[in-house]
Amino acid sequence: MTKRLDRIRNSIREVARPIAGFARRLVTPAPPEVRFEEVRIAVGPAAGCQMLLPVPSDLTTSIIANDYERGCIDIATKLIPPDSVCFDIGGHYGFYSIVFAKTASSGRVITFEPIPSLADRIRKSAALSSLPNLTVRTVAMAGEVGRMRMRCDLQGNGDDSMGYLESYGGVKTERSELQYRTFDDFEVECVTLDSLDLPNPKFIKIDAEGAEVAIIEGGRQLISTAKPRLLIELHGVDLALRCATILGSLGFIAIATNARSLTMPILWLHHDDHEAMEIVRDHFKAELNVLYGEWDGNARAN
Repeated sequence: MTKRLDRIRNSIREVARPIAGFARRLVTPAPPEVRFEEVRIAVGPAAGCQMLLPVPSDLTTSIIANDYERGCIDIATKLIPPDSVCFDIGGHYGFYSIVFAKTASSGRVITFEPIPSLADRIRKSAALSSLPNLTVRTVAMAGEVGRMRMRCDLQGNGDDSMGYLESYGGVKTERSELQYRTFDDFEVECVTLDSLDLPNPKFIKIDAEGAEVAIIEGGRQLISTAKPRLLIELHGVDLALRCATILGSLGFIAIATNARSLTMPILWLHHDDHEAMEIVRDHFKAELNVLYGEWDGNARAN
């Protein structure tokens, strides 16, 4: 009898759930339609630049006020000399790309963004900001060269910053699993760091929604030769440990850029890069937090 009542209750819930959802939608105001507009950056290293950004958006508000990922931006700009070559892997709306291009004013910035609509917006932002040293390649950085399936929200119903390559599984969080249900999938061209015919980079930023380890694996030769300064946003402890194993074997140390959260933006410096170590030590002072590797606290620039 009890099992029968449970089945009846479950059946009622299944029937009532979509009705309740429809009723909530009727009484809940629709969110404002997001438009992409030309927005001028007010302060910070990208001050004066114009970008195509979503409006209204909390992200856009924080970018205009120089609050967006402030800790990462502050240390990155100190580690990029004016004549640097920089790679921005996972460009999204292009804020890091614009900052890098302004900072490396006599250098070169190459952004890798596989989603065509995002790549086009970065190109337009570079043109609006008069940054001819910024170029965009509509390819995905990966662990192998070829074509892969990518999943991303192309209809504007979810978070387009969470696009990921299916081969690497994406990010495993409750929020991502909800977002992924609305995602479209399509093929993209993939390259590796070691397959590039480009000048060696001084600085590389990687934010690739779970593909970070594969990208590093596909760039061992370049990373060991060029010893670039790396800013990698890691999604989970497991990925952080795997990155540490690879980069540690190549002589890199890991430094926290801000408080730990769901993602971990970590700075990686080669132990021979004494100039970078001095910059970082002076920047963080007593708050320097070395997460992995041997830090020479007395290192000075050569």
